[in-house]
Amino acid sequence: LCMANCEGSSRSSSDSSDSSDSSGSTDRRRRCLSFETDTECKSGSHGPLCSLCDTDHYLVASTGVCRSCVVDWMAPIFGLLVLTAVCAALVFSRQRIGQWAARNKTWLPNFSEKAVLFIITMQIIFILKSNHTSVGGAEMAEPYASFVELTSVVDLDVPRLLPFNCLMKREWDHFDSLASVTATPIFLFMSGSGLIQTKHRKGTARDRDHAHGRFRYYFIRFMLLAYPAISRTVCQSFRCN
Repeated sequence: LCMANCEGSSRSSSDSSDSSDSSGSTDRRRRCLSFETDTECKSGSHGPLCSLCDTDHYLVASTGVCRSCVVDWMAPIFGLLVLTAVCAALVFSRQRIGQWAARNKTWLPNFSEKAVLFIITMQIIFILKSNHTSVGGAEMAEPYASFVELTSVVDLDVPRLLPFNCLMKREWDHFDSLASVTATPIFLFMSGSGLIQTKHRKGTARDRDHAHGRFRYYFIRFMLLAYPAISRTVCQSFRCN
């Protein structure tokens, strides 16, 4: 019975002096329903102490909850479709967009700077919230918690946003996240530089330098937005004394 398992988990966490055991017990309790009203594990988990995730589910280490792969892949796929549609619309309307930008060049640069500041601010708030929750802090009150979760996409932490555990037979661990967030920018920069060089190989040196300069400018701006997620993953690789 999950209620008994939860209670046993609670006792084991209080009796044990090992912090890792306590953390594991807490995670198992989070996968159980109310101690008083239900005798089953939460949807998505099963087994002794509710410690196992069902098929097509994966464990979120920070919360100790088993989540559905199907449900969690729907949001990224929908977001990718929306992004593709937006990019296609921008490509087909690039002439009109250029004319509109020329007419509004007096205020548009200031607006883009404010948008970047908003994204960075939300990144800081979301990082503070996730760090607070991961160390056992109380959840934020509604509706603020839902708002922060809704804007979590600005964090640009791809390994956290995508359930890679569903694609692997083993658990996607911190080393996988570290390797991906540090190698991806290098790969993107080299790929972008190679594409520009190939596209302008028959042009003049001035055209190539201009294209490379624009690419580096936008790439650096993108990296500034991705910096909080990358730096957090790198810093989590070191143990605090």
